[in-house]
Amino acid sequence: MGRQICFYVTQKDADTLIEQIYLQGAMVVDFAGRPLQKEELQSITDNDYCQKHFESNKFFVMKPSLSLYYHSNAVKESIDEMKAEVIEFSLCRLSPAKIIDTSSVDNNFRKNGFVVINDSDEYNKQMNELMKNPVYIDNPNYVEHGFEHGRFWYTSEFFDDEGRKIKKSKEIDTLFNSLSKFIKNNFMLSKDRFAYIGAGAYEKYQEGVFIPCSGRNKIVVE
Repeated sequence: MGRQICFYVTQKDADTLIEQIYLQGAMVVDFAGRPLQKEELQSITDNDYCQKHFESNKFFVMKPSLSLYYHSNAVKESIDEMKAEVIEFSLCRLSPAKIIDTSSVDNNFRKNGFVVINDSDEYNKQMNELMKNPVYIDNPNYVEHGFEHGRFWYTSEFFDDEGRKIKKSKEIDTLFNSLSKFIKNNFMLSKDRFAYIGAGAYEKYQEGVFIPCSGRNKIVVE
């Protein structure tokens, strides 16, 4: 069974969440399970920074006493969040302004407007050529100044390889409840009760430069 709490945050708000994580005796780790120092998280809401330093904008919250599991067939070692006793920690993303249209690309791998390439080296070669002169089309999900929500999410049980249901430690429930309580007590709830918004994000929302979104739908905060 999965549980989540969604939120909209700027870096200012993320800093308060990160501080609360460490006050709970927990820590933030990357997708490979590497513990991150607070200094590394000072630009955690910057997508370009995350891609350069972390390879992902998804992080995990855990305590040293909790169990970690990794995907056994992954090319790179990565946390199996269904089995591991971790809480997914993802941050807000700007809704993409444009998407690449490859339908006009003239190559031997085109099929019904999609690039179909099974060989990874050839795929990278083709995409590198495409990016030299990409064709852009409007993304219908685009909202100017729109930000998709972040969240804390975890599951308290999973099925092992033999189909047996495994319950995770109650400690992860306690950690999630504490973080959730902090958000509910310190963030504002959106009108549709979909998510909470931090003080920094709400300030930007009032200025019209941070629009909470869920897909094409704009979220209203009172």
